[in-house]
Amino acid sequence: RKVIDLMLKKKFDITHNDIKKVHKLLMQDIDTTLGYKKLPNYLFGRNVETTPPERVEGEITKLIEWYKENRKSEHPLKISALFHGEFEKIHPFEDGNGRVGRVLSNAILINDGYPPLIIRKSQRESYLKVLESSDTGAQINLERFFLDKYKKTFRSFFKVYAQYI
Repeated sequence: RKVIDLMLKKKFDITHNDIKKVHKLLMQDIDTTLGYKKLPNYLFGRNVETTPPERVEGEITKLIEWYKENRKSEHPLKISALFHGEFEKIHPFEDGNGRVGRVLSNAILINDGYPPLIIRKSQRESYLKVLESSDTGAQINLERFFLDKYKKTFRSFFKVYAQYI
């Protein structure tokens, strides 16, 4: 709830401080180190090497700069997907990277006037598979996945909406 309030209260800037604040809010009831990781992390079920702790801040800075440079020239859904894929590859936190990454992706959409993207728990396996293909350079797969989930979200919304009009 606090994360949603944070995103809706002001235009979410996507800065180091905002990213860390989202992580803190999402992880407040979980025993984990807050802030960027101090030790390397290993991803079970994904064949990808994450960014070493000493390079995280610099890689996140590059990602933020990329976002700010490209957000007006590309569609928000594409920016959201590409940002998410790169964020997950960096994997800046000890725990909670997926949750933070999905919140940031939705912040990008909301900032540009789009509703949030919903990835259901039942879609986790296909989501992880697409993330892994994105890790190896096939970002188009993540873009297509986001677009497909966006379409399904809207279909569900309009199906419910139609029942009430």
